[in-house]
Amino acid sequence: MRKNLFLLLAVMVASLKLVAQAPSQAEIDAMVKEAERQLNEALEQLSPDDKKMAEEAMSKAKADVANMKSPMSSDVKVEIPKRQTNLLTKIPQLSGETQHNSYLAKLITQTKTSIPKNIRDAVESIISKYHSDKTILNNIPPLLFMQKNPKAAVFAALRVTEIDNNSILAQNNLAVILHQTGYPQHALPILEYLITRNPLSTLYNNAGQCYLSLGEVKKAEEYFAACLGMDPNNHEAHCGTALILINQGKIPQAIPHVENAMRFGYSPTLDKLVSSKNFNLDFDKIKPHVPEYFNPNKHKPPHSAKTLKDVKPVLEERQEIEDLMYAWGDKQREIDQKHEDKIANETFMQMSQRTVGLVGNTPFNGKALFMLLQLQKESLDMALGGFTTTDSKEIETVKSMHKVLEGKIDKRYKEESFESRYEECLMQREETEIYLKESAALYDMKVQKTVFKYYDITNQQLYWNKFLLNHDGYEHMFYGAAAELFVHLNDYKKFQPLDKPLWVVESCEKILANPPQKKVEVEETPDPNCPFRVKVFLGLANGKMDCKGWEIEGGELVVLGIQKDYKTGELTLAFGVGASAGIAVGALGGKGQFFFKFDSDYSPVDCGMVFEAGAEAASGPVVIEEKATATIGMVSGIHVTGIAAGQETAIFTLEP
Repeated sequence: MRKNLFLLLAVMVASLKLVAQAPSQAEIDAMVKEAERQLNEALEQLSPDDKKMAEEAMSKAKADVANMKSPMSSDVKVEIPKRQTNLLTKIPQLSGETQHNSYLAKLITQTKTSIPKNIRDAVESIISKYHSDKTILNNIPPLLFMQKNPKAAVFAALRVTEIDNNSILAQNNLAVILHQTGYPQHALPILEYLITRNPLSTLYNNAGQCYLSLGEVKKAEEYFAACLGMDPNNHEAHCGTALILINQGKIPQAIPHVENAMRFGYSPTLDKLVSSKNFNLDFDKIKPHVPEYFNPNKHKPPHSAKTLKDVKPVLEERQEIEDLMYAWGDKQREIDQKHEDKIANETFMQMSQRTVGLVGNTPFNGKALFMLLQLQKESLDMALGGFTTTDSKEIETVKSMHKVLEGKIDKRYKEESFESRYEECLMQREETEIYLKESAALYDMKVQKTVFKYYDITNQQLYWNKFLLNHDGYEHMFYGAAAELFVHLNDYKKFQPLDKPLWVVESCEKILANPPQKKVEVEETPDPNCPFRVKVFLGLANGKMDCKGWEIEGGELVVLGIQKDYKTGELTLAFGVGASAGIAVGALGGKGQFFFKFDSDYSPVDCGMVFEAGAEAASGPVVIEEKATATIGMVSGIHVTGIAAGQETAIFTLEP
């Protein structure tokens, strides 16, 4: 309880600084009162000793709040001064070197009468010591001004300019110090004289700032425009231009100048204006380049799965990110415990040192606080715009897509039949890859829109907190921010569920990798159609041949024959009885024979009986047969065929 109470006390002052812009005194009082209420409730639970210590710490915190000064405090002026007509009309124009030198001499004379002798003597002593080193000499006036010794700074600047009146740096330093100490009317003649001879962007800006302090807006705008034309990144000129436009009510025109001014530098005035008018700045336009503590090259978010082959590799990437998330989370909890244990033994003063920069009043602290506040707005804009890894609408969309995939597969099982498991897997792959393609597009779009912002916000947060926290405070913040980053990277998996695709991969991976081999059917050489046969008379015998083979027969009642088949190479020997009757153009006849069949190597393959009846028509040696043949073979079985116009047709077949 004690350590948690002290944690609350330690950040109470800091939290007041981070509220949504420049709290009024009434608001500060209200916040302190609310903090007191919470603390009083906690005090009742403490032991007497702890209660006394906590009350002392609370009193110290209240004192710190009362003394708090901020770059955004009420003493920052945001209005342009009224036009100082009297001073503007008295500003001389230095047209030559003689007038220039005379003007500087007059300033020195006037200054000597208004600056105490002891200050002048001290400055002269310093200048005498470094008289021969112009670099050190030119640094003396700004150094004295930064040490909050304005009179010494003015006198030193005048003396350095007198020593080296040709030095642009020395005269520019003089003009800036005169302006900053409340004498812009004395700085302008010097700056305008220098511009006529050396039109530098810095000189244009400084002249513009002087005119702005005198309320001469038109001349200030002209000089700022000239400066930005030469140096588009000059943040002071952007700041002056923005202030003019804001006071003219031209907010849209002012925003780009505000963004450039706060990107390349810092202005408490613009900080207060941004706060009071609630400007909506583009964070990408004000952020500077900072060290990349984390980047997508070192810690890549998982890829999307676009095909079934991607599913397992993507799941492995997701597991790596999840392991990193748990590792960073464990480290964060370890650091939390370490600091809680340490805070339990710290004094309030030691605890307050953790966030000492939050209540400082330097430009660095102001810029850091401003940037951290813009980071908070950027994170809020991301959430409101749906650019986060917790966007429920898009998560529900991909969940619905995943559910549709399951429904499609179930429906096809009900409406279709599949001859094999391979065909089932083809169907599952088809439907799953449609889902993967569509969900991968959504996933990639989500990552592209958000991941670089997450890296950038994390890096910017780590960088700017360096200006505000001590080592212990920064270490505590660092691991918390890093752990949160990896939570976001792990959350991307919500935008492409892979439960069903993984099931398809595990059940079908091997099957799809080994498709069944299709049997390649080669058509048999078709039996040729041989409508004509050629008949040759060989004395007592005659021969016939066509495209299938040849045969020789001899005899009248007892018929002997030899037949050769070109296709199979088989040779058939036959003998039996037969008879024929001649007609005008051919013959009718029939025969019955025993046969013996041999293969191409003359090995016996079959034997049996063959019966034949039919007719043939002749035209010279060419004959056309019309007949029926019945073959009864010991091996081949019973076959009845018919021949018409040379084309053989099976009529009856009985296998043995």
